[in-house]
Amino acid sequence: MERLETATGMRDSLQEERTEVEHSLRALIASRDALVSQIDDQLAEQRARQEAAAAALPAELVALYRRIAARSGGLGAAPLNGRRCGGCQLEATATALAEYAAAAEDEVVRCECARILVRGGGA
Repeated sequence: MERLETATGMRDSLQEERTEVEHSLRALIASRDALVSQIDDQLAEQRARQEAAAAALPAELVALYRRIAARSGGLGAAPLNGRRCGGCQLEATATALAEYAAAAEDEVVRCECARILVRGGGA
């Protein structure tokens, strides 16, 4: 009889522990789902901003960006930081830097990695 009471007590304890774990799991799943929903909303907002910005640019430039992004892991343009492409981290040669500097402000210049380079005031 004593063994039965001990076993019954262990069973009840394990069932309570299981119930607590299930409640914790359900809370974690609900939290995850809420965060995923927030991320989905943020992505939708970001896509809307991106589409609005793209609408203000020449269609051929947007098409070029998208082709490069598809081949380059999603990054079709990158800043020119000093001599370095912010996408591939390659350093531009002196000749390439001179070409970038000589290019018209609205001319599209590209890195050796094919990304469009976004030039700041010092390029």
